[in-house]
Amino acid sequence: MRGVLAVLFVTACAAVCAVEAADAPKPTGPPARMLCVDPKAGDDGNPGTSARPLKTLDKALQTTAGGEVILLRSGRYPAVTINKVYPRTVTLRAEANHKPVLESVHVDKAARIALEGLTFFVPDARSDRHVYVRVNHSEHVAIRDVAIVGEINDDWKAKKSVAIGIGDSNHVSVVGGTIHHVQFGVTCSRCRDLRVAGMNVGPFREDGIRFKNCVGVVCEDNHVHHSNKTLKEHCDGIQMIYWSHDVVLRNNHIHDVNQGIGAFAASKQKRRNWRVEGNLIYNQKNPNTLSIFDADAPVIIHNTLPQAGPRIKGCTGAVVMNNIFAFPGSAADPNQVKREDYNLFVSAERTRQKPKGAHDLLGVDPRFVDANGFDFRLRPDSPAIDAAAGEFGRRKDLAGNAPYDHKPAPNRGAGKPPYLDLGALEYVPRPTSKPDN
Repeated sequence: MRGVLAVLFVTACAAVCAVEAADAPKPTGPPARMLCVDPKAGDDGNPGTSARPLKTLDKALQTTAGGEVILLRSGRYPAVTINKVYPRTVTLRAEANHKPVLESVHVDKAARIALEGLTFFVPDARSDRHVYVRVNHSEHVAIRDVAIVGEINDDWKAKKSVAIGIGDSNHVSVVGGTIHHVQFGVTCSRCRDLRVAGMNVGPFREDGIRFKNCVGVVCEDNHVHHSNKTLKEHCDGIQMIYWSHDVVLRNNHIHDVNQGIGAFAASKQKRRNWRVEGNLIYNQKNPNTLSIFDADAPVIIHNTLPQAGPRIKGCTGAVVMNNIFAFPGSAADPNQVKREDYNLFVSAERTRQKPKGAHDLLGVDPRFVDANGFDFRLRPDSPAIDAAAGEFGRRKDLAGNAPYDHKPAPNRGAGKPPYLDLGALEYVPRPTSKPDN
C-alpha cells in the first residue's frame, strides 16, 4: 500500500514541476528594447522613445522582432491581434503610474508573448459575447496582473462574456489578476501545461475557472467567489469539463457559489493523476461542494468543507486523508475509495458508509475561530492540530502559513513531519489574517 501511494505522490510531483517550470517565458539575451505608446500625445511617425512615443499599439507591434517591452501609457486602446512567433518574449506592459485600458487582445498562432499590468474594459453596449483576452493555437504566453472589468450594472448577468479564453495552446500561465462581472472568468480547452494562480475572480455568472480536456494543469491560490446563485446552471467556482489529466487543484478559496469544485462525468476516459489539496469551500448553494467523478486514484487531502461532504463517484483507488468535512458524504465508499483515514467529520449523518479509518475523528467539533463569521482557522485547542498523516507532504496553506509544530498539542499524526494539521488551514500562534471573504 505504502509503495503504491509513494508512486502516486512522486508522479503528481513530477507533473506539477513540469507545469511550473514552463510557467512563463524567461528573459534571455541582451537587455530588452523599450517602445513607448501614448494614444493621446504620441505619433506613429515617432521612433517610440519615452520622449517621442508612438500613438498606436498596432504600430509598435509592427516594429517588434522579439525581446521588446512595449510600455503603454494611459488612454484607451482598440482591439489588437498578435500573430507572430517571436524568438524572444515580447511584453506588453502598463508603464509605471499609467493605466492603459484595452478593448481586447487576441494572441493567435503566436509564441512568446507576455501581458503585464493591463486593464481590459469595453462599453456596456459591446460587452455581450465579448472575449477580453483570447489565446488560440499559441505557446509560451504569460498573462500577469491584469484587471478585467465586465459590465457593472443590473444587466450584467444577462451578458455572455469571457474574461480570458485559452484554446489549443501550450505553456500558458495566468497569474495574479482580478476578474469580475463576466459570464466566465478563465476558460482553458484542449491545452497542455497550464498554470492559473493567484487570481481573484468574482462576481461571475457561470464558471469562475474552467478546464476542458487539458493535460498538465496547476490551479492554485485562487480566490473564486460570488457566482449568480439565481441561475439553474451549475455555476462552479472551478469546473472540469470532460477529462483532464495531470491536475493539481491546490489552496483555492471558494465561497458563495452554486457549486465549489465540480469534476463531473468524464465522457469516454477516466481522469488520471489528480491531486486535490488544501482547498477551502463554503457557502455553496448546491450540495456539490467537492465533486470528483470518473478519476483513477485521485488524491484528496487537506481540504476544509465546513458545511458539506465530498461526492466521489465512478472513481477507482481514491485516497481521502487529512480533511475536515461536515459529514462523510461518499468519502468512505469502498467502491470508490482505496484509503480513507485521518479525517475529521463533524457529523456522521448523511452517509451510507460510516468512515472506518483508525485515526478518523467522527462527530467532533473542529473548533474553528468563528464558523458563523466564516473564519475557519483553527483555535489553539482544536483537535485537528498536529493530527494529520505527513506522508504526502504539504506546501504552505492558502493563507501562506507553513506547517507548525504546536507544542501544547500531542503529535497524533503519522509519517514525517508528524505535526501537520487536518484541513486547509494550518494553525500558527501568530496567524495571518483570515482569508478574505
